[in-house]
Amino acid sequence: MTDERSGSYRRIVQYITYMIATLIYEALFAVALAGPALLLVCLVNALGAPPAVVWPAGFLVAVAFLSSLWLARTAAHCLAYQDELFLQAAKTAVQLARLELASLPLVGPLFTARPKPPPPDDWGP
Repeated sequence: MTDERSGSYRRIVQYITYMIATLIYEALFAVALAGPALLLVCLVNALGAPPAVVWPAGFLVAVAFLSSLWLARTAAHCLAYQDELFLQAAKTAVQLARLELASLPLVGPLFTARPKPPPPDDWGP
């Protein structure tokens, strides 16, 4: 009986942690994206760009904000359910996003893992 209660209590605490972490990550990512998005919108408006440029710029801003929501929820899941620390969870979410983007046909090669350089030779002359 106590195992059931402790398991239920743990799930409730994890869910609350997930919801709070989601709000925090979403706020952080929104603040981080607000500057570049605002700069892009101001640049497009200042140049008096035609609609052929305005719509793709707006689409890019919308995709960035929607992607940040996915990133925030993934990071919050890592924090709440995989017991990772705050920054480690964010790093894990970015790595997962990078793996997802690497599978896309046109932009995938930009996100593939780069080979690591060999370690320096400490035993050299």
